Amino acid sequence: MFNWRSHPIPTVAFGVTLLLLTACAGSAPPSSPSADLPASPEPIEQGEEPEEPAETEAPAQAPQTVPTPTTTPLSTRSQLTLTALGPVEIGMTIAQAEAATGQTFKERASGGEEYGCRYYEVEGFADVAFMVTDGAIARAEVWRNDITTRSGAKIGDSADKIRNLYPGQIEAEAHEYIPGGEYLIFTPQEAASRNYRVLFETNEAGEVTTIRSGKLPEVGFIEGCV
Repeated sequence: MFNWRSHPIPTVAFGVTLLLLTACAGSAPPSSPSADLPASPEPIEQGEEPEEPAETEAPAQAPQTVPTPTTTPLSTRSQLTLTALGPVEIGMTIAQAEAATGQTFKERASGGEEYGCRYYEVEGFADVAFMVTDGAIARAEVWRNDITTRSGAKIGDSADKIRNLYPGQIEAEAHEYIPGGEYLIFTPQEAASRNYRVLFETNEAGEVTTIRSGKLPEVGFIEGCV
C-alpha cells in the first residue's frame, strides 16, 4: 500500500510551477507601441536618390518679330512736298537728316559760307541737294526725273502740265537768265503752309529743269546761296 507520508511531494518546485502558470493565465500580451501610429514611408536605400517630380514641358515661346527699320533712305520712291523730300523735312539739321535716312550728307561749295548758307548733297544719290541756313535745312532741290511731287509733277514736264496739275495756284515769273524761261511758283491754300512754296524752273522750251521746295525766303533765292 502506497504511503504518501514516506514519499513527500516536493512542495517548493510545485509552488514555483503554480505561480508561473497563474502569471501566464492572468496577464494578456502587451500591445505593440507602434500599432496605433501611421505606417512609416518606405526607407530609402543608402546611395539611392529620392525620385524627383517629372518636369513639366515649358510653354512654347512666341516667334520673335523682326524689328522695323528706323531709317528710310532717299530713293526714287521719295516724293517732294512743300515741307520735305522723302524723310528729310525742312527744319531738320543735317545730323537729323542723316539719322532719318541712314545716308551720308556731304557739303559742297555754295559761295555763301560767310553768310551761313551751305549746300549738302547725298552720297550715292545724285542730282539732289539741300540748302542749310542758320543750321537747319531750308529748301530741297531736285534735278532728276524719277522723283515727283505728290501730284506727279517731275523734271521734263511742260509748263502747261504744271498749270493743269495745280489750277489756280501757279504764279509765273520770267526767268532771270533764260529768255523764254519761267519760274512757276506753287502757292498753297492752307494757312498753315503759307510760308512754304514749290518752284518749277523752266527753260526756253517751256520744260521743267529744276524743282525746289522749302520755306520763304530761301526757296526763292535765284542764285542759291550767293
